[in-house]
Amino acid sequence: MAGKRASPFSSPLLKPPPPLTTPKVEEETEFWRKEVDENLKRLQSLLFGADQFLEKSDFSSAQILGLRLLGFLDSRSVAEADRGFIAPIRREVASKVDSALEGLVSDSDR
Repeated sequence: MAGKRASPFSSPLLKPPPPLTTPKVEEETEFWRKEVDENLKRLQSLLFGADQFLEKSDFSSAQILGLRLLGFLDSRSVAEADRGFIAPIRREVASKVDSALEGLVSDSDR
């Protein structure tokens, strides 16, 4: 073994670089995706429920779900870009809440 030279390819500088995504970054990305998925499911559920109750003329339930959805949207609007993105959805929901309120008023007038 005397006289045997180490391979030039065994230098510690020639080790493969570490992966670009570390486990911590992957966990944060997965958490972010999970949170977005849960928020989207909640938004869809509240919007679908409000629509269904309006169709069934259950105006009080439609109003409650619509108001919950407006609160949910407002709580998720942090930056001006968020508000701009959410604005069309918010207008639609506010219209549904107004429709539910009109239905409630017409019921009480009878």
